[in-house]
Amino acid sequence: MAQQRHSSQTLYSNSISLTVLGLPKAKLLVNPESHAFTGETVTLKCVIDSLSGWTYKWYRGTSADVVSETEENTFTIRSAAYSDQGQYWCWGKRTDRPTASTSSGIIYLVVKDLPTVRITFLEPRSTVFPGETVTLKCEIATLNSWTYKWYKDLSPDPVLESKGNTFTIASAAESDEGQYWCQGERTGRPTTSEKSRSVAVKVNESPAEPKFSLLGPVPLLTGQSISLSCELESDGWLFHYYKTTPGSQPLSVSGINVYSISSVRVSDGGQYWCRAGRGDPVYYTQYSNAVWVNVTERPKSVVTLQSNWTQVFNGEVVTLRCDIQTKASHEWEYSWYINGHSVHGNHQLYVLTVNHVNKKDRYTCRGRQIGDRLESDSSEALTLDMLAERPQAVLTGPPQSWLTEGDSVTLSCVVNTGAATGWKFLWYKTAPYRSDLPHITSENTEYYLQLLSDSSRGAEGSYTLSPAALRHTGVYVCRAERGETAYQTEFSQLLPLFITGLSSASMVIRPSRSQHFTANRLSISCEVQGNTTAWALRWFTKKPETPNCPSSWKPTLRPGCTTEYLSTHDSGAYWCQSDTNEKSQAVNITVHNGATIIESPVHPVREGHPLSLRCLYRTDPPDFSADFFKDRSPLKTRTGGEMTIAAVSKADEGLYQCDNRHRGMSPDTWVLVKVSEHGSSTWIAVGVALVLVTLLILAIILVLLFHSKKSKGNCSLYRNLSIYLSVCLSVCLSVCLSVCLSVCLSVCLSVCLSIYLSIYLSI
Repeated sequence: MAQQRHSSQTLYSNSISLTVLGLPKAKLLVNPESHAFTGETVTLKCVIDSLSGWTYKWYRGTSADVVSETEENTFTIRSAAYSDQGQYWCWGKRTDRPTASTSSGIIYLVVKDLPTVRITFLEPRSTVFPGETVTLKCEIATLNSWTYKWYKDLSPDPVLESKGNTFTIASAAESDEGQYWCQGERTGRPTTSEKSRSVAVKVNESPAEPKFSLLGPVPLLTGQSISLSCELESDGWLFHYYKTTPGSQPLSVSGINVYSISSVRVSDGGQYWCRAGRGDPVYYTQYSNAVWVNVTERPKSVVTLQSNWTQVFNGEVVTLRCDIQTKASHEWEYSWYINGHSVHGNHQLYVLTVNHVNKKDRYTCRGRQIGDRLESDSSEALTLDMLAERPQAVLTGPPQSWLTEGDSVTLSCVVNTGAATGWKFLWYKTAPYRSDLPHITSENTEYYLQLLSDSSRGAEGSYTLSPAALRHTGVYVCRAERGETAYQTEFSQLLPLFITGLSSASMVIRPSRSQHFTANRLSISCEVQGNTTAWALRWFTKKPETPNCPSSWKPTLRPGCTTEYLSTHDSGAYWCQSDTNEKSQAVNITVHNGATIIESPVHPVREGHPLSLRCLYRTDPPDFSADFFKDRSPLKTRTGGEMTIAAVSKADEGLYQCDNRHRGMSPDTWVLVKVSEHGSSTWIAVGVALVLVTLLILAIILVLLFHSKKSKGNCSLYRNLSIYLSVCLSVCLSVCLSVCLSVCLSVCLSVCLSIYLSIYLSI
């Protein structure tokens, strides 16, 4: 079976060469190549290089729907728009084989906007007035090399074509009214810009004059602010402001229609105008109405210190006063400021306490009329001249603390600073401790002070004791105060005054001398005729005063105190004082820690009495001889340790010392000599009696001579009168000088002359 099949096969046919060709390729081209601008013509070209007789089909996007089918190989978009943007492709078909081409590649068409155009008014920016210059500007934001075409209304023909982007109407008239727009053209793509919007140019009637008005308080006071408003209905103007004369140099040119003066002065008063202008050249409106500005001088405020002093002290309370300088009679309320900040208080007076914190503060004030808007000027600033430290009172008095009854002494108190104004002085004496008394500390000792009942006598700074009396004995202190709240100085230093004289009380010192050695015993008592309970011992030492005795002393049965152990702190003055302020004569006690003291009387020595001084020693020296000194000058040397003055006089008063070469020098002791008033009166009486007896004898002799020699002539009588006068004067001089009395001499001379004249006139 297989062989038969094989035997029945035919021979192979001749070979045929089969050639398979690709379809003709379609290629899509676009013009313009990159992108199109709105309004441009876009041409798409479908190119098939082989064969002919093609029909071209055009497609857009991914749709299979044919957009266009043409026998020409171009597809034209006449005025491109955003809606034409997208993908495009094509292919060809024909009736003969090959009946179709391949599809072309896809081209994406991009459509862009033409460059935008902005038309604006350069000037004016609003309503146009006849004669004004109008300038429009055409702005194209992108590209360059534009030619600008300007159109009016609906005319297709430009009114101006230029390289510049502005269009100017030199002098606007009614015929220039209309709608204006512009467009740009160029040689490169895009060849045109968009058309601008249209702007209307409307030429109105000439503007009315500006309305000028005053914005500000009335009445207008210096220092207030005002505004002048220049109003126009249109805009784009520069405002020119004038004073006194229209057309003069303007006070100000501004784009703001308000002219302001922040703080007016009287010189700002007057007449003001305004007008407006715009453009180049400037187009001006008419001048406005005139506005009068009347400025009244604001009352001035003055801040002063209420006190009549300018320097103040830390801690002092001061009062500031605000005065409004005006002739008008008004009620004012006041405002106070510290460093420009308002503080509480609306009264004319402002009270404050000065301290280190506010010493540089600046105080100002101003006033406002009650029920009115009138305000005064703010005052000039007042800065207080503050002295840091509390001032010190300084007390001065006589060079010697020990005075005689009947003397006159003046104490002076001053303040130790240049601020010496306004002080009232207060006078004190030390007193025993009392809790309500002020006190001071001197050399570590406290002294309590009692204001003198007659302190007001020394308010001006001088306190006079005339005549000085025993009751004035004491230790004086002063201080000053000023102001309503009594700012006080520090107390002065202590000033002791001790008056010697007769007293109902006497002091008994045991041992009876003024100088004593330390560690020795001393007793001081007050002896008074009658009741002694009202008297007490007082002292001025380095031990504080107490109602009883100094510390380490004990009371005695009689009013007084005693100690078994003296110290240098017990040195000082002691006196007795009653509850009624009656005082004894004071004594000065010196307690010496050395080896030598001088023994001297405790009380003053009466004139004419003897004075004995003696050198005493803590331990006996090898040699008792001593030198004595008065007021630092040597008196006697190498005495036996004693010195006596048989009858002392006032000239013997002074400071005495003694010096032993083995034990050294004693402290000073003050010896006070008291003039004997009884002795002086006796001498006066004796002297006057002696003068009168002598004159009586001379007068009798002269009368006898007168009668016996009257017959012999006047010449001899005149000689006798002359002799009488000479003798009389000689007697007066000799007698009166012997008693040292000027009263005696004056009486004697008066009697001599009276007798002489009476006889002479009778001749």
